[in-house]
Amino acid sequence: MLRIFLTFTILFSTLFSVQDIHLKAADDVDSQEILALAKKRAEFDWSVWKRIPTLHQGRIKPLDTLADEIATIITGRSYWEEPDPEINIKYRAPELLFAWISERDKWLDKSVIRCEFRPLRKLFSTEEHPIKEEGKFVAVSDILDLKLFLEKGERKFHSEKAFKEIQKVIQILGHPDPKKRDPSRVGKGAAEKALNKNLASFIRHFQLFLSVSEGRNIYVVPGLDPRTLAKQFDTDNQISSWVPLSDLLKQEEGLRRSKTEEGMEFVQSSLEPTVTALLAKNPEEFVIAIRSIEYPVGPIPQFAQLLKLKAPIMTVMKNVKTNFEAASNSYQTGDTSEFSNSMKSFSRNLRELAEEISIVRPKLTPPEPKSIDFGKNFQSVIWSERVYKPLELDKRVIESSAYPPKNAVDMEITYNKYQPFRSAWIFFLVALIFIAISGMVKIERTVFFLGVLVSLSGIAYSTWGFTLRGIIAGRPPVTNMYETVIWVSFVVAVLGTWFCVIPFIWPGLSWSWRLAGLPLRVKRNSEGKLTGIEADRLSEADKSNFLSSMKTPIQLLVSVIRIGAGGYMLWVLTSSETSFKIIDPLPVLSGKSFSINSLVIWCLGMGTAITAAWYLPRTVLALCGSVITIIPEAFRNKTKLWTSTIDRKYFLLGALPVACMGMMLAHFVGVSSPDILNPRIGSITAVLRNNYWLTIHVLTIVSSYGAGALAWGLGNIALLYYFLGKYQKGVSLSAAATEPPVDGLKERIRKTGKALSPSEIGTTLGSGFKKMAGGDEHLEYSKVRPPREVNTLATYSYKSMQVAVLLLAAGTILGGLWADVSWGRFWDWDPKEVWALICLLVYIVVLHGRFAGWTGTFGTNAGAVLCFSAVMMSWYGVNFVLPKIHGWLNGTGEAKSVGLHSYASGDESGLGIILLCVGLNILLLMAAWARYYVETIQSNKPSDKK
Repeated sequence: MLRIFLTFTILFSTLFSVQDIHLKAADDVDSQEILALAKKRAEFDWSVWKRIPTLHQGRIKPLDTLADEIATIITGRSYWEEPDPEINIKYRAPELLFAWISERDKWLDKSVIRCEFRPLRKLFSTEEHPIKEEGKFVAVSDILDLKLFLEKGERKFHSEKAFKEIQKVIQILGHPDPKKRDPSRVGKGAAEKALNKNLASFIRHFQLFLSVSEGRNIYVVPGLDPRTLAKQFDTDNQISSWVPLSDLLKQEEGLRRSKTEEGMEFVQSSLEPTVTALLAKNPEEFVIAIRSIEYPVGPIPQFAQLLKLKAPIMTVMKNVKTNFEAASNSYQTGDTSEFSNSMKSFSRNLRELAEEISIVRPKLTPPEPKSIDFGKNFQSVIWSERVYKPLELDKRVIESSAYPPKNAVDMEITYNKYQPFRSAWIFFLVALIFIAISGMVKIERTVFFLGVLVSLSGIAYSTWGFTLRGIIAGRPPVTNMYETVIWVSFVVAVLGTWFCVIPFIWPGLSWSWRLAGLPLRVKRNSEGKLTGIEADRLSEADKSNFLSSMKTPIQLLVSVIRIGAGGYMLWVLTSSETSFKIIDPLPVLSGKSFSINSLVIWCLGMGTAITAAWYLPRTVLALCGSVITIIPEAFRNKTKLWTSTIDRKYFLLGALPVACMGMMLAHFVGVSSPDILNPRIGSITAVLRNNYWLTIHVLTIVSSYGAGALAWGLGNIALLYYFLGKYQKGVSLSAAATEPPVDGLKERIRKTGKALSPSEIGTTLGSGFKKMAGGDEHLEYSKVRPPREVNTLATYSYKSMQVAVLLLAAGTILGGLWADVSWGRFWDWDPKEVWALICLLVYIVVLHGRFAGWTGTFGTNAGAVLCFSAVMMSWYGVNFVLPKIHGWLNGTGEAKSVGLHSYASGDESGLGIILLCVGLNILLLMAAWARYYVETIQSNKPSDKK
């Protein structure tokens, strides 16, 4: 309870504290001088400032990234513009952050804090200090009476009512009962609950602005506190392992503590404020730690060791402050040259300080008991076994929080500059336009080629973005909802393009695959039965292939490489002592460890290892060889291949809209609602901290979502054809349909609407279940048949679902092996596991139904759409919907992750939008079936049948 009280005391005091504020009148500055200064500031070089490393949310990142994130939270966007059009100054995030710190007084009067909720703006508004109900931002001076605070030291809001509401919300946030800690669930009505929710959000933004403008929350160098080195992730006493900029800029303030107790003088006089700033999160915390005479007192002996090591640190710290102040002064006067020099010196001083700290950190080992004299009153207390708690330094934490080498953040600066996933959707949109109009123009092949080329450019651009993001994060980029959305969109584009151009590349790829195989092949008789093994000889058709005369030597050379690589890979997967090992080479067949479950897991693991060792090296070699075989083989039959490729454009028509919408969704929702799709590169949960399994399992599973999304896109195109397309006359499935039906489109849609009327909808939908098991038999004697395109789309959807099943099955098995390695069990009915299995089963049902003839053309297309709903539940629902449901069921109303695989919460999940989209998709399916029913089933009379 003490910690909770202190936490919210600090929160409350931070909200109401504004220090060193000096009001300036805008009239004192001539408008011409402002415009001249604005032009000078446009020439400032921010490259050095942007590259300063910072620690934020467990990850070291450049200040450029941190500034963008902070500015987006406070202002709602990554920049801010002066409202006066005559001044026309636009501050990008890095400059904005620097301006807030260096010109804090001025910015307290500028409207920069996001506040768009009208009832909230009305709450803050008073007669003396009115605030327009319509607007996006407010200033600190709009909320607080700054003049009264400066003159009398009183912390007073302009609006007494707003003050009371803020107190109430803070009490809600700190309520001891978790069920009553959500402001959006506290209040008499919907309006009051909405006000509480938005006020809580505003408090966070307001507090962050005040904190950042003082340099707090901007951690720029590693710290020396032994607690941070040993217990960085202690939830009860979490301390940042780096030092905020504010502690370096306000060294003269020191610690606010009295010298009333004997023995305290040692700590007070010996540890200068400049060094003590590196020891605690803030001065108040250190005071509490000393006076509580509990756990926090334990590290005092280790703090005292700084007495012998402090001199170099203190010298560099003074230089840091001096050069930052010089940069601030030159920024305010518009001296670009001096600003550049001061900023370079400031950045260099930070690195020097970090280097000095890196020398001291390992030396802060626990001293021997009673090796330091703390005075007669504290000697026995501090050195007692109950209080003195030596903290062994954690080398892993020291390494992970160490200052990065020079140029380590340059790649992230590049990523921030270009932001590949903010514009990748444009490539796919342009490619879609080219593909869509290619069949409408005479130069079809040229326009189609341009569409494919733009699609490949978008894939290459996205690949570059994923490469940068993966290197920056040090892991595969599929660990939060935003990353999975862009990855699924990427996979959809890759698969759609692959299936479309496969006629063009398949001859060269298949020939390269053969060259990468053994110089032997299976011998079969005329009935297809295995009779032995024979040499892999060239057929007459093979003799014209590229490098056919060198086939055997190439196969022998590649076989040696393949067998060697496969053997090494098998050893790594089964016998090495690395994180890549997935299973032991021999099963446990006796003792207490033996069980049927362990034997099954061993079989699955060995099957996975052997399959990977046999096929993966050949796949890599074949892909490398295809670089030189695809073009020669394609040009041998280029006319035929072009025709076959253009005929498969439906793959791109199904893939590109999905890829484009996915990338757009990730970008625009990521900017407006980062609580739903967070584009930031952050740290990951402990369950995902294994790059090997993260790569082979999570990438495989999420890629299966992409294959399912491609089938979904193709299925929806087919539904549109069923609903709006031109149906054909026909007597049997084999007969050519040439005459269009007599009724026009308007009349058919009217009939469709009638079939979905309340009186007829039961019969319409009921017939769907009856006809579904019969496949396409009912079309044999139908007078009308659906558009030709739906048959092609059903075939393509079927192929896409096959890929989805393959990836789902592989990903589920690999996930079980990862679970066995991490948690000691292959399967535990975790929600993510269960829904992955459900996805696999529903797709298998559709595939087997198609293969057995139970599911016809319409059923296959509809199945591709419906099965993706299961994917959405596994992909989105487990992470966002189930946590919220879990919170409702346990009575807290707070989203709580369910299972070990969830990586997102249910708050602000956008569930309504998802349900709306799914509902519209089902309505399209019903409309498509209704028209299909009217045209092919209802119109047929018994007398018409043979």
